Amino acid sequence: MMRARYITAAVLIPVVWGAVFYTSGYVFALLSGAVFFMAAREWAHICLTNRRGFFYITYVLCAAFAYALRDAIPMAYWYVVVGFWTCVLVAVCCYRGDVVHVESSHQKRYGKPIRLLAGLFVCLSAWLALNQLHTQFGAHAVMTALLIVWATDSGGYWFGKQFGQKRLAQYVSPNKTWAGVWGGMLLALIVIGVAYIFAVFPTMTPTTLIILALLTAAYAILGDLFESMIKRQNDVKDSGYLLPGHGGLLDRIDGLLAGLPVFLFVMYCV
Repeated sequence: MMRARYITAAVLIPVVWGAVFYTSGYVFALLSGAVFFMAAREWAHICLTNRRGFFYITYVLCAAFAYALRDAIPMAYWYVVVGFWTCVLVAVCCYRGDVVHVESSHQKRYGKPIRLLAGLFVCLSAWLALNQLHTQFGAHAVMTALLIVWATDSGGYWFGKQFGQKRLAQYVSPNKTWAGVWGGMLLALIVIGVAYIFAVFPTMTPTTLIILALLTAAYAILGDLFESMIKRQNDVKDSGYLLPGHGGLLDRIDGLLAGLPVFLFVMYCV
C-alpha cells in the first residue's frame, strides 16, 4: 500500500508542478477543471446510486458560467464560502456516528440533495479559488497554497501515527488526532517560512504569513473531516479507486476544498 502511494505521488508531483508553472489562462483552467470535475463525480458517486448524469451536466454548466463571470465575482461571495465552511465546523462538531441509522423520512428525502448541492458548491468554489490565485497572485502563490495543504495532510498523518492519542473527531474520522493537527500546522508553518525566505509574498509581514498558513491548515483539516462525514453518512469507505494506494481523487484533494478558498480570502483581505 505505501509503495503504491509513493509511486503515485512521484508521478503526480511533477505533473502538478508543470501545470502550475508552465500553463496559464484557459489551459490551466481546463486542466484544474478536469481534476475538480472528477472530484465532483466521486462526490456524486458517494451520494447517489443512480441519476448521476443530471448532476454532471449541472456541474459543467455551473463551472462554465462561473468561469465566464470569474472577474465579476464579488468579495461577498468569498465571505459566503468561508461562512459555509464555518457552519461545516459546527456540523462536524455536532455529528454523531449513528446518524445514518436514525435518519427520519424528512432527512432521507432532503439529506442527499443537500449533500449533493454542498458538493457542487465546494468543488466549484475551490476550483474558482485556484484559478483566481493563479491569475491574480501567480504560480508561486498557488504552489505555496498547495504545499501548505499537502504538508498539513502529511504532517497530520505522520505525527498522528507517531504521537497521536487524543482523538480529534472520533465519530467523523477516528484516526485523526490532536497530535496530527499540531504536526500538520507545524509543517504548514515550515512551508510558509520557506516562502518568506524566498520572498514569495514580499508585501506581507511575517505575522500575516503565519496567520495565512495556520488558517489554511485549519480549514484544510476541516475539508478532510467534512468529506469523511459525508462518506460516513452514506456508508462509503473510499470516494473511488482512481489513485493507487490513495483511494479516490476526492480523498486526496478534500483539504483543498476548504484550504484554497480560505487562502485566497486571506490574500484578498491583506
